Amino acid sequence: MSRWSRAKLRIRDVSVVTVATFLSAGVVIGLPGSAQADTVINYSCGPRADPNWATNARSVMTKSLPNGGTVELRQGYWPGTGQYLYWTRVSGSSVKSLHLDWSDSGGSAYHICKDLWYSDSNSAYTYAVNDPGGRVFKGFAFQGNWYGSSSWY
Repeated sequence: MSRWSRAKLRIRDVSVVTVATFLSAGVVIGLPGSAQADTVINYSCGPRADPNWATNARSVMTKSLPNGGTVELRQGYWPGTGQYLYWTRVSGSSVKSLHLDWSDSGGSAYHICKDLWYSDSNSAYTYAVNDPGGRVFKGFAFQGNWYGSSSWY
């Protein structure tokens, strides 16, 4: 083995040891192709559409909450726009927080719509956000120490 080959080997070994040391210390290193944390852009409800404007409303995802009730991601057609509206609804339970997450980047960066259009002791709705094409949506409800969330849709 040449002196140059031994030097390259030592540099590579030091790099591997350095990465292993950082990982064992809990330091996160951005490596090519590694998963990146999702980023909250802001707390926007887009057009703040009233969910009652939607026709043919339906639940596209439902998740049972641990303390009772369900959280739903709802979809309905927004007449005159050619677009669908999406909102989050909880029923059968009260919640501490309810929101609709929406993203134009597949979920890697997203907005959180926390404004409630309607709320009582047994149900709540967020404002609706439109889909001009390519957006993904996720419903989220928080009950004290428990939460329920749909997947991105």
